[in-house]
Amino acid sequence: MEINDRLKEFVSHIGLSERQFAFNCGLSEGALRPGKNLNGTGLAKVKKTYPELNLYWVLLGEGEMVMNSDDIIRESGVNKTAITVDQLITEKINQIIEEKVGNVKELIRELIISEMEAELESAKKDLEKDKNGATT
Repeated sequence: MEINDRLKEFVSHIGLSERQFAFNCGLSEGALRPGKNLNGTGLAKVKKTYPELNLYWVLLGEGEMVMNSDDIIRESGVNKTAITVDQLITEKINQIIEEKVGNVKELIRELIISEMEAELESAKKDLEKDKNGATT
């Protein structure tokens, strides 16, 4: 039995036409024709669309056609790891942004305080001049 023969068996098992199966997976209509076998990219599309399909069975004809939920979860651990890495990167980026924003806020606060102190000193000097000018 060839790869496409096993895929056709799976298609029959899930109750679809070969055409609908190919459409769902993003494959060409004739992807399951006799004499053809899907390449790695095509099999990846099938697996992404039907994660319950046991690719070991598709390729070698060994094991069960459909995996149980524990096997699907275990197999998808790679994807969960990728998501976790993406989440960690996003969290780190957000942390860096928050730190930088905090630093900028602090610099702005210090600049405003410095400008206000300079204006206050200038106002004191002007007041002192006015006071000294009024007494003479």
